[in-house]
Amino acid sequence: PVRHNFVNDIGDYAKYALLRALCASGQPAIRLGVIWYLTEHAERNNDGRKRSHLVTAGWDDLDPDLLARMRRIESGLQNQDQLNVSLIEESGILPPSTAYFSEPIPRVLGTGRQRVSERTAWFERARKAMAHCDLVFLDPDNGLEVPSVPITSPFSSKYTTVAEIAGLLETGAGVVLYQHGSRTPWLVQRERVCAQIAAGTEQEPTIRSLRFGAFGARAFFCIASDQRLSDVIEHGLDQLRQRVDTWDKSSYLLIE
Repeated sequence: PVRHNFVNDIGDYAKYALLRALCASGQPAIRLGVIWYLTEHAERNNDGRKRSHLVTAGWDDLDPDLLARMRRIESGLQNQDQLNVSLIEESGILPPSTAYFSEPIPRVLGTGRQRVSERTAWFERARKAMAHCDLVFLDPDNGLEVPSVPITSPFSSKYTTVAEIAGLLETGAGVVLYQHGSRTPWLVQRERVCAQIAAGTEQEPTIRSLRFGAFGARAFFCIASDQRLSDVIEHGLDQLRQRVDTWDKSSYLLIE
C-alpha cells in the first residue's frame, strides 16, 4: 500500500494554508508543483488520524475556505481506506495550474547501489514534471535526510535529500520542504536543517520556516535563492501571520 493515510489530517491543514498563502502573494502568477514522495509500506500505527479540525469549531481562522473544502472531502468518504492524494489534486484546494508528481518512490529490495540508481532516476522524472514551476513542495514522510539513514538504506524513501533540494534550486525554483518534528529541541532541529541545506548547494538560499505545533510538531522550510521568490515567501508568511493575529490558536504557529 502507498501511504495516503495522512490526507486531510491536521498537518494537511497547515500545509495547504501555507501553500495557498504563498501562491496568493500578490506577485505575478506563481505556479506550484507538488512531489508527494509516496512510499510503499504497510501502515501499522495511528499516524494521520489527527482530524479534530474537521469536526470541532474554532479552526477556521487559518484558512476558512480551505477548511470547508477539507470538510467536504471528509464528508464524502465511506471509510478512511478511501483517503488518497488524488482527493487533494481534484478538490481545488491548490491552484488549478498546480503540477503534481504522484509516482511512488521505487521500492528496491536489491543492493544499496540499485536503490541509489532507482531513486536518482525517480527524482529526475519528478524534476522534469516540475520544469515550469516557480515553487515546488516536497512532502516526504520525515523530512530532510539524516546521517543514520543514508540514501543506500531501504528506509531512505522517508526522506528528501539535500542533493534533491539543490537540484530544484539550480533550476531557479523555490522549494518548500515538509519536516516532521523530532524529539530534538526545535531550535537545534531548525539549525541542523538550515545548515545542511546551505552547505549542500552552491546557491546562497534564504530559508524561512513555519512550525505548526497542534497535535504534534511539524514544520515547513521555505527555501529560495531568487530574490523574487524570497519576496513571495516573505509576503505569504506575513499574510498568514496577520490572518491569525487574534486567533486563540495562534500559539500553534511559529514563523521564523
